[in-house]
Amino acid sequence: MGTTGLQCALGLIYLKLLVGSLTQTVNIIDSANKISVDSANASHIDRVCSTWGHYHFKTFDGHFFQLASTCNHVLASQCGDNFENFNIQMRRKIDGTSVTISNIILKLEGTVVELSKKAVIVNGKIVSLPFVTFGVTVKGTMSSITVEAKLGIMAIWNLDDSLDIEIDDKYKNQVCGLCRNFDGSSNDLEKEGSSQSLEDFAETFKVDEPSETCEEPELSDVQSCGDKIEIDDKYKNQVCGLCGNFDGSSNDLEKEGSSQSLEDFAETFKVDEPSETCEEPELSDVQSCGDKVSSWIDEMR
Repeated sequence: MGTTGLQCALGLIYLKLLVGSLTQTVNIIDSANKISVDSANASHIDRVCSTWGHYHFKTFDGHFFQLASTCNHVLASQCGDNFENFNIQMRRKIDGTSVTISNIILKLEGTVVELSKKAVIVNGKIVSLPFVTFGVTVKGTMSSITVEAKLGIMAIWNLDDSLDIEIDDKYKNQVCGLCRNFDGSSNDLEKEGSSQSLEDFAETFKVDEPSETCEEPELSDVQSCGDKIEIDDKYKNQVCGLCGNFDGSSNDLEKEGSSQSLEDFAETFKVDEPSETCEEPELSDVQSCGDKVSSWIDEMR
């Protein structure tokens, strides 16, 4: 799966998530083509754990939460076997009014990769990208760093506030960390059949050294999320626009019980003045995402 594909897929999911519901349907439509990523391809989404923006997280099993912390935490590690093939840790920092990821450590079957804005360090030595060693590949662009291991792990950092981790299905029920246990169930805050607080859950995976200090600031009721949009639950069923109606379902293209085209749906919310002109270009099968071109759509056919 291409690096850009993962970023494109997650970018499309984030906006839907932040207005109240996650859909597993992504449509790219032009006059001749309709390409869908529906439940048949849900396994891709289910293998991805993400963290972004103002302390937002999505676990491998689809649980969403906010954890305001600049402490070092284990995001994902192998815990169902005698040998730990991987261990991925992350730390955030508060930079003025924004929150960014300051440090990522990936222990991948004997190879240790450390990412920061200052340098990429592999097994204690600063390296230039691209870099390949013992089944681990580290690649970089102007806007991201990707670490891919043959053991079935891929991590993508946008050099700012977003980190996506994809793991192979072979690790189901073998994962521990804030990304949770990858068991197919979204009850990620349960422990031995009982619900635990987010704070207790997170404390389990805190790995700060005794000499380190970190912050756990309080979250206000409604948080901004980078350049995304987030609204309070009190607006459920009171929303109109391209973001959907915030009713908890994914049937946003339905109108009075019947499906409508994306074009008709979009036309409803067009607000150009009569004197204004705008373009509606056709979309090709493969769209660019950032400064890269995705092979993901071809793989999804």
